[in-house]
Amino acid sequence: MAAVHRRNLAASPDPGDAVSLAPVSAVARSPAPTVGQEVESEGAELDPVGQDLEKEGRHWIRRIFGGPYEGRVPLPLERRRLAESAAAYAESASVSALSEAAFTTRASAEADRAAAAAEMAAAAAATAAANTESARAAYPSSTVKSLAAIYQWSPLLAGRSTTPVGMEEELTLVGYWSSPFVLRARFALNLKGLPYAYVEEVGLFDGKSPLLLASNPVHKRVPVLIHNGKPVPESQLIVQYLDEAFPASSPRLLPRNPHERAVARFWASYVDGELLSAWLPVYGGRTGEERAEAAGRVGAALETLERAFGECSKGKGFFGGDTVGLVDVVLGGFVGWLHTSEAMCGVRLLDAAATPLLAAWAERFRALDGVKEVIPDAQRLLEYNLMRRARLGLPPTSPPPSQHQ
Repeated sequence: MAAVHRRNLAASPDPGDAVSLAPVSAVARSPAPTVGQEVESEGAELDPVGQDLEKEGRHWIRRIFGGPYEGRVPLPLERRRLAESAAAYAESASVSALSEAAFTTRASAEADRAAAAAEMAAAAAATAAANTESARAAYPSSTVKSLAAIYQWSPLLAGRSTTPVGMEEELTLVGYWSSPFVLRARFALNLKGLPYAYVEEVGLFDGKSPLLLASNPVHKRVPVLIHNGKPVPESQLIVQYLDEAFPASSPRLLPRNPHERAVARFWASYVDGELLSAWLPVYGGRTGEERAEAAGRVGAALETLERAFGECSKGKGFFGGDTVGLVDVVLGGFVGWLHTSEAMCGVRLLDAAATPLLAAWAERFRALDGVKEVIPDAQRLLEYNLMRRARLGLPPTSPPPSQHQ
């Protein structure tokens, strides 16, 4: 009976019978093969992992099937499960090793980047020192201190944007006294009562300063507002930035109503599009006829703005209503130059007969505190225009200034 029992088990093995392969009497007459013998006899049917299992993985028997190991001979199905488990463990160990290697690689890369950043910071500090020395030679002594602070804190030069100790807000405006675009930024700062340092760009004709080139590397022109080391170029962007960055400072230049705000931006864009393009030949035209023709186009643009003033002001004194708004500041930058037009080309542009609302508005605007201190007078602008035309090789304007006193 014992022999028949072993043949049936061998013919159709059942994993549930793995604990006992034969009756006790049969085992006594025919001892079970040793573990080493069993592994060796079936080794050809298993992969290399299975062949080493008996030597290195006895604990897997306990974990998967439970019970003691001795006295048992794993069946082929058990061996396959053990082999799969051992393979999974080996794969997990391999993944862990790869993860550790990847972490080590990342740590090394981070260290390299940190070293590179330190080198860049050292180079930026050297550049800042060199630029400060250049500023000492190019600027009046009264501006050197401000320039040194700007170079120290500008992220373009020092690679960072940190507010200097003891200063909550640091505002610096780089500009040129005659520029209508710089005047816009100065009007906005003054009207809002924001303290700022003004740095005059003295080298526009002989080469631009390192400060201007560093803070506006794209267009390389004034104005540039530097707020806590962060540059903001372009006059209209500066004016709107000040309104957003300092919402508690009055007056508010942009209306709170979305539609009114869009209308204000439209007319501000009209000033820089239609009015400016028509006015440039008045300023830089070669002949008197060319300047007079351009003045006629400026007059047509001003008539359009006259109608816009009636709609935007709602019967009040400014484009913004009771207080100065975005369009007032943008158009106000040209007030001085518009008053100079008669001396430059013989045409009065701000004429009370043609545009009475704008003519009255211009007088109110230029009398405001914060505007009258910085707006240039017509005679100084005329002298500047004559000097600039001479440097550009253009003939002087006629009739001469003495005929317009």
